[in-house]
Amino acid sequence: MEPTMILGLLFAVGGGGALVYGIFQILKLRAFMEGSQKVVATVTSVTVSTSTDSEGETTTTYRPTVRFETLDGVEHSAQTYHASSNYDYDVGAKVTVLFKPGEDKVRIPGVMNQWLPPAILIVLGCAFGVVGLKVAFF
Repeated sequence: MEPTMILGLLFAVGGGGALVYGIFQILKLRAFMEGSQKVVATVTSVTVSTSTDSEGETTTTYRPTVRFETLDGVEHSAQTYHASSNYDYDVGAKVTVLFKPGEDKVRIPGVMNQWLPPAILIVLGCAFGVVGLKVAFF
């Protein structure tokens, strides 16, 4: 096998993996959304994580824990599904969350933190897959 063919196949496999993972995340999110309830919650704490990259750039992400009451009157406490730089809420702040009975995490609704990451994976997966196949076979 030629080195360009191997490189192309590696790109195609990596792109295929990103594509499959992006689709999996979209399906997982849709399943969560189907049975979820929108409730107003109160932020009870925020876990702050800071990381520094090789160029010295610092990134801070926040993962709130919220307390809320479901539509049937049961009180719950849960962390958000993931951390985000947009989740810099003060303790005591009111925030709308999506809660699905039986799940131990909540999601904060919004395109940027729900739909955009898997969509980016799908687009990049397609791009890498096409480029990889083109390099490998054409």
